[in-house]
Amino acid sequence: MMMATKAATEHTATPWELVNDSGPFTEIYIESEPLGWKSGPIAIVRPVSGDCDTARANAEHIIRCVNSHDDLVKACEYVMKWFAAWSVECGPAEDELFERLQAAIDKAERD
Repeated sequence: MMMATKAATEHTATPWELVNDSGPFTEIYIESEPLGWKSGPIAIVRPVSGDCDTARANAEHIIRCVNSHDDLVKACEYVMKWFAAWSVECGPAEDELFERLQAAIDKAERD
């Protein structure tokens, strides 16, 4: 019996932004800036035990991570290609840099 393969689903377009952040004990909605209310919220961040400051900090962190992800991966890949193109002699410091960059790329691109 042949199994159908599932196509990869793309995430909602970036940049993402905070909306409806209007005071204590409110939900913080994260939405796609290009889509706005058309798509509804991507995520809702709620205070835990009334800790609104932490909820807002969490929502802001999510948005910073999502909105910078693609640029950071491209920058890491650029540095890796640049070093490879120059074929420079690598010592322990460069080896560690390559390992850290590759680990960051792998972690960021993990499904």
